[in-house]
Order: sequence, then C-alpha cells, then structure tokens
Amino acid sequence: MAFAAFVGGGPIRLLFGAGMVLAGFGVTGAIVATIFAQAFSTGSLLFSARQKVRSQPQVSVVRTTRRDMTLSIASIGSYTALIGVDTFLARHFFSATVAGQYAAGAIAAHIALFVPGAIVAVAFPHWVSGEGTSVSSRKAFTQALKFTVLLGILAAGALTVLSSFVVQVLFGSSYTGAIAIVGLLAFASAVIGILSLFIYFHLARRSLVALTPWLGVALAIVLISLRHQTMTSVATIMLVVSLLTLLVTSIPALLALAAAGARDAADDVSLIELPPVELDFTLVVPFYNPGSRFGKHIGEIVDVLSSSEISYEILAVSDGSTDHSEEQLAALSSEQLTLVRLEENQGKGAALRAGLSKGRGEYLGFIDGDGDLPANLLSNLLEIIDREHPDIILEQAPPAVRGGLSTAATHVLLGLPTAEPSLVPPARRDTQTGVKVVRRDVLAAVLPRMVEKHFAFDLELFVVARQQGFRNSLRCP
Repeated sequence: MAFAAFVGGGPIRLLFGAGMVLAGFGVTGAIVATIFAQAFSTGSLLFSARQKVRSQPQVSVVRTTRRDMTLSIASIGSYTALIGVDTFLARHFFSATVAGQYAAGAIAAHIALFVPGAIVAVAFPHWVSGEGTSVSSRKAFTQALKFTVLLGILAAGALTVLSSFVVQVLFGSSYTGAIAIVGLLAFASAVIGILSLFIYFHLARRSLVALTPWLGVALAIVLISLRHQTMTSVATIMLVVSLLTLLVTSIPALLALAAAGARDAADDVSLIELPPVELDFTLVVPFYNPGSRFGKHIGEIVDVLSSSEISYEILAVSDGSTDHSEEQLAALSSEQLTLVRLEENQGKGAALRAGLSKGRGEYLGFIDGDGDLPANLLSNLLEIIDREHPDIILEQAPPAVRGGLSTAATHVLLGLPTAEPSLVPPARRDTQTGVKVVRRDVLAAVLPRMVEKHFAFDLELFVVARQQGFRNSLRCP
C-alpha cells in the first residue's frame, strides 16, 4: 500500500505531469498524468494481491451489511466534502484570480493531511478488531492520536513558517497572494487530520457519529456565505469549523473509551491480598525529609499506642528520604516499629500504598510523619474502633479556614457529605487533614481501585469507598 500510494501519487504523477505540461499539453496533460498515476496505484495493489484474488479464501469471509457500506460511503464523503468545501465556495464567491490564489493556498496546506492518512491506514484494522473499545484497540487509538496530534502540529507549524517557500516552489511567483492563508489552512488541515481518526473510530463502532462532518460542511457553507470578504476570513472560518467539528466528534469517542476502560477496570479488580490478620491495629507513618521532629513524633506515637490495650504495629515508610531522618528511628527501642523504605521519592500516596499493603491489623490507619498532628489524636480513634466498628474514621484538628474550604470543595465537586448526621452536633469534614483509619475489608476493596500517588490519596480513599458502598464513616468530635 505504501509503495503504491507513494510512487503513484509522488514520482509518477509529479514527473509525468510536469513532462506533459512542458510538452505543451497544459491542463489536459496534468489530468492525464493524474489518471495514469491512479491506474498505476490500482494496478500495483492488484498485482501484490494476485495470489489472494485467485485462490480460494482459507479463512471466514467478511460479510458487510448494506447499512455498514452506506455509513462508510456517507462518512468518508462527509470528510472529503469538509476538506474541499472552502475551495468550492471560494470559486463561487471570489473572482477567478482570487479563487485560484485560495485554491493554491489550500492545496499547499493539505500537505498536513498526509501523516494522519498514513496513521489511519495502519491503525484502523486494530480498531475494527475490537470495535474501538477493546484494550488493544484503545491502546492503538491512543498511540495513533498522540502521533497525529504531534506530527500534525509540527507539519502545520512548518508550513506556516515556510509558507512563502512552499508557495513559490509549488505554484510560482504569480501565486504569492496565497502565502497569507497557508498557515491558517495548514492548522485547519491538521485539525481535520485529527478528526479523521475519530471518524474511523466511529466507523469501527458502526456509530452514526461518523457522519458529523456533514454538520461541519453545512456550518461552513452558512458562515462563508455570510462572511467571505477576504481569503483570510474564509480560511479563519474553516479553522473554526474544523475545531468545532472535531469537538463534537471527539466527545462521544472519548466517553466511549472512558466507559470501556472503566468496565475493564471493574472486571479486572479483585480484593487485594493483604497479609493475614494478626493484630488489632496498624498505623502507617509516611515521611519524606521530615526534619528533626520526626524521631520525637514517632516516640510519642509509640507511647500512646503502648498505653492502650490493643495489639499494634507501626510501619514508618520512608518515601526516598535523603535527610538521614531514618536514623532517628534507631534510637527508639520498640519491637512494634518497622521501617519500610522506598528507594526513590514517589509521593505520599505511593508511600501509603506501600505501607497499607503490608499491614496486619484489623484496622489500618495513617498519620503524617512531620508531627503537625499530635499523637494523642490516636486515643479517640481507638475508642471509636472499639465502640462503633465503622468503615472509615477521620480524626482531625484542622484550621478553621482550611476546613471550610476543603468541606465545600469535596461536597460540591465530589459529592461527599459535608457533615455526619449521626453526630450531635454534625461534624464538618476536611478530608485532607487529620488521621484516617480504615477497616481491613474496606481497604481490601478500595485500594486496588485507587491510582493517586501524591497528596490527594486521602480524598480518593473517601470517594472510592463511597462509590463501593461503604458509607459508615465517622469523624471523631
């Protein structure tokens, strides 16, 4: 396919066409060269497929319905119409000279369509095999989209910078008026190239959204009919129409991909394999270069938990600390204290995941290692665990302003309740401060579904737990 398209559309069409024009055949010669080039491409493809055409198929025959054929023809027709509608209207509204200038600029700008066309030819079979939403087809689409966006922008930028050179080489000095619109139309072509990926994606899913470019064609006709004062105004309209068409076409595709990914994630997720329960309570203390207060803070935690009547362990997780803070733990003689070390700094969420996945407690909690939250907050938590057996507990001591802002944000954006009605008076929530404790079965169901590696781990924990139906969460008054 690459050989047939490149040789037929490149050397043969250009060289033969130039020869025909120089020989005095003019436009007729150029048209003959175009027909000859297409015939060569078709003949080349038939020659390479001669064995398969002659032999009996060894695999099941692909049967296409009349609806699929009609949808494909109408969809590709809409895409082709969108590419050429501005040139057609320019010939209708402008003089022959100005229309010729515009057509030259459009032809030069359409060079940016080459890369998307090549990528679609390679990627489309992968999309069809999974109807666009299987794991492999989603990966193929994502890769194709990245390459198309990157190379399309680069091609459009290069055409914009080299617009004068491109027009001079392709059309000569008499078409210098086209230079002003090459940049605009090049970026419009890049957008249409990205649009082509989404069109073929919808075709793979047999979706009528693949016909959306017809709306772009209609909008271009209306707007250009109303505002066609200059070539620049028409080119600007084409860029805007292309962007709007891409937006309308891409949103259903991205939603379908997201929904498919969510379904796969739900199918693949299982309860995390935590170590066997051996203790009442596990406390994870993540830290990264916490400073000189770290050892004192851990010592206070040990004192609080030791004074209780529960069995416990403390997992101090170093998130790649470089300030020798880990050495402060050596002075603490506690068999219940264990150091877990991450070789590189990965974020608070990653440190918590590493610690919680090793916990042996029926309840597992975490508190920051910098000492901003006093260790005696843990006492209330232990009483709540013994009395209420909730899914999640939050013990907090937040600043008033931060608590109010965080409460409003979590309530409005994520749908978490702003108060616990079971408490009198109702307790306001700030999910980003305080100590959190999670019952073991809740953590096992929630942790595999979490992706946050940084400071929003606390918030994601609450949101995912609520989505999984764990709503018995308490805040210590």
